[in-house]
Amino acid sequence: MQNLTNESPLNNIGFRRAFEAATHSPGTRYRVGAAIYIQGRFISSGWNSGKTHPQSGRRTKNICSELHAILKAKGDTKNCQIYIVRINKKLDLLPIHPCEHCRAVIEKAGIKIFHAAQNNSSFVTEELC
Repeated sequence: MQNLTNESPLNNIGFRRAFEAATHSPGTRYRVGAAIYIQGRFISSGWNSGKTHPQSGRRTKNICSELHAILKAKGDTKNCQIYIVRINKKLDLLPIHPCEHCRAVIEKAGIKIFHAAQNNSSFVTEELC
């Protein structure tokens, strides 16, 4: 079940860390960042390494931000939370939701909650099974 929160995502350290990660992405139009936390403690962050959406219709060596953060995590990601942001050239937060592939990877990694920024003033939170 998703919950919408009408509050700036950047008031939250997890979203700020994901935002910072997104700025490292080489994407030209959109950049995506992710940050993983457990019990308020930072574990890792990652960013997309270019056009990564599975519906782009081409195979690439690029990696999604969620997978990048999971691979960089030192230790177990079970029961962690992941924060995800997508930004444009003006650094505005844009709607994002993990694609089906990334969602499966997040669940397989044992991450229990994801938070996804929707714009500069709201985000969604979903508890995973």
